[in-house]
Amino acid sequence: MSLSSRSFSSAILALFLSGCQEEAATVLVPSEATATVHLSPSPLASGIDWNRELALAESPEVYQKAASAAGTDVASLKAAIKIEADLSQRQVRFVSTHPDQENSQKYVSSVAEAYRMLRTEREGQKIREKITNLEAQLNEQTAELDLKQEALGNIIEANGGVPYLPSKAQQMEQDRDRMTYDKAKKALAEDPE
Repeated sequence: MSLSSRSFSSAILALFLSGCQEEAATVLVPSEATATVHLSPSPLASGIDWNRELALAESPEVYQKAASAAGTDVASLKAAIKIEADLSQRQVRFVSTHPDQENSQKYVSSVAEAYRMLRTEREGQKIREKITNLEAQLNEQTAELDLKQEALGNIIEANGGVPYLPSKAQQMEQDRDRMTYDKAKKALAEDPE
């Protein structure tokens, strides 16, 4: 009988003969279970920061949540779980090796789910912070616009209620008048009589 490293058998019974007596012994073969979390880039980032993702996957928060969900301790989970990153497939793979198949599956599922939940919470927090920043910018720009509208209202009021927005022809006429005035002022300054 051939056993692979990914065997889901939880135990193999072997019979050992000792003298005239038969004795049964349990030989525990580690059972392996895998859970995969497919990642999408954050809507606020251009790609996946793999260092950040792996640090989160291995974080104490993930293991504490997973241990609570699996009904075990953090040390047992850390001993049973291996974390792999598959950059080409954009996924984090959690592999659990434990003598008991049921525990192996429970451990890997709880760690993967805790990672997924914590990642979602953190992404949600980033999005909420971005929205708050955008709202603050919008409020600042709205206040600036209100000030400019108030200043424009003061200009209109100073001009007798008529908005002063000269047309191109009016602007050209004003420029000619200004040039004529400047020439006359210069001429008067040169000839005091």
